[in-house]
Amino acid sequence: MTTIRKLVPRAIVLLGLLSPTGCEGPRPVALLAFWDASASSLPFQKECQEIIPQQTRRLLPKDSLSLYRVAQTVTTVHAGPALGNSLKSTFRTYFQVDPKERGTSMGMAFRLASRDAHQLATAGYRPVILFLGDLADERGPGTENIDWESLPRLAAELPPETKIVCMFSEPHFTERLTSSLLPILKDRLILINPELARSTGGRRLLRDAIGR
Repeated sequence: MTTIRKLVPRAIVLLGLLSPTGCEGPRPVALLAFWDASASSLPFQKECQEIIPQQTRRLLPKDSLSLYRVAQTVTTVHAGPALGNSLKSTFRTYFQVDPKERGTSMGMAFRLASRDAHQLATAGYRPVILFLGDLADERGPGTENIDWESLPRLAAELPPETKIVCMFSEPHFTERLTSSLLPILKDRLILINPELARSTGGRRLLRDAIGR
């Protein structure tokens, strides 16, 4: 009887160590933020310049941050640790708008978001893809625009915990995203219109989606 009493607590401890919650804990977050740097997103530039630094400061040292600038092409401005206040110079580059650029490569943005979300999920992160701006997907020289026929398949292949958040998207684009992605992603697709995005409620939705 004494032997059984000694073994039971040890067995419970071992089970706790072997269980997912016992050895892993909450997964770190990978925030992938795509800023639509086309001229049509200028009305939302000030708000976006506030939202991204605010949210970055909420990330934990173990989290990952990737910043992408979307215009005629997609440029990766930062990929690595979420370093908070030390990213000030990076943000200045990130939010630059070149009036000479024409078009928005949203198709490339979705493709890179999918690729990097897979890589980060494999590395142990929980990806959250954030699109900021009107996301009008305008055509221009050399742009890679959205292939609406293949977009649902791209969404279906995302890692299962991945969320997509769109803030300030224009009504037409929001409607197309809703019809194309909502049946697949369900509550993992969060669409925040400009009016709501400017409010504390919109920013709260973003915080809840990221979990920070």
